[in-house]
Formats: sequence, C-alpha cells, structure tokens
Amino acid sequence: MLGGPILGLVILKNAMVSLDGTDVSAYVEAIDLDFAAQPIDNATTDDDTAVVVAGRKDWALRLDAIQDFTATTGLDAVLWGLKGASVSVQVRPVNAAESTGNPTYSGSALLTNYKPLFGSHGEQARTPIVFRPLGALTRSAVAAGGGGDERILPGTWLPGGNRP
Repeated sequence: MLGGPILGLVILKNAMVSLDGTDVSAYVEAIDLDFAAQPIDNATTDDDTAVVVAGRKDWALRLDAIQDFTATTGLDAVLWGLKGASVSVQVRPVNAAESTGNPTYSGSALLTNYKPLFGSHGEQARTPIVFRPLGALTRSAVAAGGGGDERILPGTWLPGGNRP
C-alpha cells in the first residue's frame, strides 16, 4: 500500500500528443492511453486459487479532438496523411520536457479509426481517433541531470501493479 498524500497529482489540462513528430496537442480534448496484459491461467491441480501470468500485451491510444479542416496544417490534413501507415505516437501528461514527473509513452501504431465528420447540428465539429499497436508501448522518463540515459522499458509496470 502506498499510503500518504498524493504528491504527483496531475490535472490534465495541457497534455502533449505527437503524431509522427507533429504536435496535435492543441486539438485534443481527451486522451485514453490503455495498456493491458492478457492473463494466462498458470494454476495447477494443487492450487486452490487462480494463478495467472502475463500473456500477450496490448495497448491503444484513443483521442477525442476538435476537428480542423485547414488545408495543409489542420488536424484532418495531418490524420488523412497517416491513414494506413506506421505512425510514431508520443504522449505526456504535460506539454513540457520529459522528466521523471512527466514521462513519455511512445510506440508505433496504426490509425484504425478516424471519423472526419462527427457531431450534431449547431455543435463544434469533433473527431474520435483510435490508434492500435504495431509494436510495444514504451515509457521513458529522464531523471534530472541524467542526460536521457534512464529508460523504463515495457513490462516494468502494470496498472494496479508494481511501479518503478
């Protein structure tokens, strides 16, 4: 049990989202970065309690964004150019330099769901966006004065489990 006050409390109001090196943070209203490990039953006939081990890992990045149809620089132009391609995605809780308190989650992904037109009459155009993995999700956090050498690799933590 961790106990005590939450020292690293973060209010999401300026998160960083980068797609293939293009910062789209200004368009994003909501972020859902989900990591999971498939539980594989590892119990034997002697076990009276379920015993599981981590199987295949999975992750997804879901974004809710404000749509922008500006010809070459708007969100639609950026996303349309990424369809069907391997996309480098990066997210951080705060749109500032990576640090131990502001880790970068990154991976190679495929744009699997993009609704260019979504919304109701009289509302601002929005777009839900989903990226699915083409490889492992990584977490990196540069320690102050660490020169970028500290890397926290995939499998280091699971939600609700051990944290570095």
